[in-house]
Amino acid sequence: MAQLPVHSPHTLSVHGSIPGMSGSSGLWYCNADEENQVTNIQKKMNSKRNSLIRSKKGTKRKQNNVQQKKMKKVSKRKGFTIDTRSSSVVSMSGKQSQKNISVTNKRHALGYDSLEERERSLATDLFGEDAELPGSLSQEVSSQDVSAATGTKRKTLEMIPDDPFDIHEPVMKNRKKPAWVDDEERIRSLATDLFGEDAALPGSLSQEVSSQDVCAATGTKRDTSEMIPDDPFDVHEPVKKNRKPAWVDDDDETIRVKDVVASMTKARGKRGIRENSDVLYEMKLKEKFSQVIGSTPEWAELGQKKKGDSDDEDEMARSTGNYLSGASSVNLPKIWLEYKKLPHLNSSSRSEGAIIKAVEFNPHFQVGLVAGFSGSVIGAATLFQVDGVHNFKIQSVKFPKFPIKCAKFMQDGKQFIVGSNLHNHFYVYDMEAAKEMKIHCSKMEEKRSLKSFVVSPDGKLLVFLGTKGHLHIYDTTTLSHINTLYSPEDLTSAAFSENGSKMYTNGSGGDVFIWDMNSLACVHRFIDDGCIDGTSIAVSPGNQYLACGSSSGVVNVYDMASVSNKTPCPVKILDKLVTPVSALTFNSSTEILAMASEYLDNAVKLVHFPSMTYFNNFPGRQYSMRRVQILNFSPKSGFLAAGNNIGGAFLYRLKHFSSY
Repeated sequence: MAQLPVHSPHTLSVHGSIPGMSGSSGLWYCNADEENQVTNIQKKMNSKRNSLIRSKKGTKRKQNNVQQKKMKKVSKRKGFTIDTRSSSVVSMSGKQSQKNISVTNKRHALGYDSLEERERSLATDLFGEDAELPGSLSQEVSSQDVSAATGTKRKTLEMIPDDPFDIHEPVMKNRKKPAWVDDEERIRSLATDLFGEDAALPGSLSQEVSSQDVCAATGTKRDTSEMIPDDPFDVHEPVKKNRKPAWVDDDDETIRVKDVVASMTKARGKRGIRENSDVLYEMKLKEKFSQVIGSTPEWAELGQKKKGDSDDEDEMARSTGNYLSGASSVNLPKIWLEYKKLPHLNSSSRSEGAIIKAVEFNPHFQVGLVAGFSGSVIGAATLFQVDGVHNFKIQSVKFPKFPIKCAKFMQDGKQFIVGSNLHNHFYVYDMEAAKEMKIHCSKMEEKRSLKSFVVSPDGKLLVFLGTKGHLHIYDTTTLSHINTLYSPEDLTSAAFSENGSKMYTNGSGGDVFIWDMNSLACVHRFIDDGCIDGTSIAVSPGNQYLACGSSSGVVNVYDMASVSNKTPCPVKILDKLVTPVSALTFNSSTEILAMASEYLDNAVKLVHFPSMTYFNNFPGRQYSMRRVQILNFSPKSGFLAAGNNIGGAFLYRLKHFSSY
């Protein structure tokens, strides 16, 4: 009969299989001896398991120790070494880096000591090339040479790798004072050995050392912002300081155009958009100044350079329009002229009168002058910014009951003169001061004497063509009458030579007179070939050609070398015009001669030089220029302007010439 299991103090519950015992998982009946045997077996199994775990941990610890030893060896091979007397130059301490160091090329090797070289250089300058450094310095240098030659390792320090864009101070163990203090002591020691105990450090060294002493005493840090790192392969330029205005008005940021207009007592309500403009008044004044004068004056430039720093001239910086490059280097093609018609020069005004008698370009600023009249009521002159796009009006000046027959800029570009045939006075207008000056003439001079005049190229003389062959000469500085020259014929036009030493005139009778402006006398007279009455005259800028226009429409071109004869022969006869030539002028490069007649519509011709052939495509049939009164080129021939009898000032861009 089977016996049921009974829980008793001698029963033991065991899971799994135990050696020496039969049965499967479950409960076994055992006595006290068997129970002790099972307990011992369990203890042995636990001890084996613990010993196995300990052995695994020991193996891992040994592996970690081996890896750490390897890493230490690698780090020692690749560690940094530093010269104990240098603060910023580092070198590798490996064997290969020591082999690469060359004694003959120390300057380009890492570890180069600049202070050592300074000491050697100072000793050489004082005692010659065979000089030896005194005392401890020579021993220290020699020890460095021996270590470099034998390949022995120098003292290694922990420091930050060299950065060419920053200055790092090395972190040194047990360091009592910074490196620059040691450098100071070495320099003082060298000066003491050479010159005695009372020696003073020369020049900048003494100043540098004294500043270091102050820093050491006060505990302050030196300013390293302007120091150059000791890097032989890099160059640092000093930072330039920007200049600031001497004085700034805080009210400039608050005053607007409408505030200024509101304070005006005259013409209230008639100033248009300016009465409601929110634009800063300062900006408006700057814009006006730029249009009239140009850029900021040289003396007011914040970033101006000292004289001699640059060879560049600021000629184009004084202009108000767009900058243009230099003149073209190739010759002007003949027969076909490449040009573009631009908006009228006076398109923003059209208040100069019906007949435009003057179209001038300022010699220094990119500014144009248009002047004319309407009947005998009023004359007007207007200044424009010449940009070829908008041609903004700068300023307009009215001259009541003064019909303007001639107007020209002075050579300084800051004044212009206007003359008329109804009065015995003329006006000089100062553009900077915005004032007009009325200059009265002698009572002996007739009213018609001031309708035509010329200004000398040097800007010293002003010559009016009077009646009965009189030439009235004025000084432009004092605006006073100097002298009067007489000609046996009535004179209609005059032109100066390039340097202003001679003046050429022609008129009724067909003769050309040459005047010496130094002696103020006529030095020569010749007959213009086939001319009955001379109406215009022009001299080329290089004094190579003289062009004389006549009442028949013929223009004779003379070589200047032949005009000393009594009857010179013209090198070219231009006969395309059939009415009196009223306008005749050369461009600045003597490549174009422009001529026009005011008695016929579209009577304008441009002649190519030196071939002396006509440009067939100018002025063209698509535009009517009406009756052209005056022609003129800009200073560098980039623009051509023409005034007509309907109040228009035509403006053309000559593409061959890239400068104003």
